[in-house]
Amino acid sequence: MLHDKIRFYQKLFSGNILDVGAGSKPYRKLFTEATQYVGTNTLRHYQINRLQPDEDTTDVWIEDGTELPFHDATFDGVVCFQVFPLIARPDKFFQEVNRVLKPHGYFMMSSDYLYPSWSEEDYMRHSQTHLVKLAMENGFTVFSTESFGGILTTIYSMIIRYIRSYPERISRASHPLLKLWRTLWLLFFIIISPMSLILGSMLYFFERNKRQEYNYTMNLLIVMRKNA
Repeated sequence: MLHDKIRFYQKLFSGNILDVGAGSKPYRKLFTEATQYVGTNTLRHYQINRLQPDEDTTDVWIEDGTELPFHDATFDGVVCFQVFPLIARPDKFFQEVNRVLKPHGYFMMSSDYLYPSWSEEDYMRHSQTHLVKLAMENGFTVFSTESFGGILTTIYSMIIRYIRSYPERISRASHPLLKLWRTLWLLFFIIISPMSLILGSMLYFFERNKRQEYNYTMNLLIVMRKNA
């Protein structure tokens, strides 16, 4: 769903593009109009979550998104996908994005909504109303907001996230019998995984055009433009 939304809006983004929290730059190829694509990451996040840093795809290391090491009006567009809950000071983040954007530059961001916490730095969730409020209070005009499917997609994503948590749950089991029980459940999930992929595809096609369900959705997208 995120790929579909990026493809729909990517023509708004041309020239020099900044990706805050780019990871391994999985969406770089979708921005066909970009002449330069700068990716930032936070080393602390990799250390806390015991992940291998994306050294090859990180152009600039930052402390967080509230202090971007770029001059004013540097970028034609800014994007930020799936890292906004990790930012403890959302107002400051919006102000920094506004600062590094050129006048009338576009800012596109996606953020978890009805989704479990996935990092020790996962601070908060933001409703569609709050995202619009943050944008308007910090010098942006909202161009569009969208949800990611509806309640069926959300339930499915919750179940898949729960299954993905099982290896960690097994390692944390305090009793051998509990460890065995959780291991058996994980094996069961693995066996039925082909069916879950089929179900997920069906739900995607059923709900992919449900873009305004803001109360029962796993994710939200907002596209905005910096005021002159």
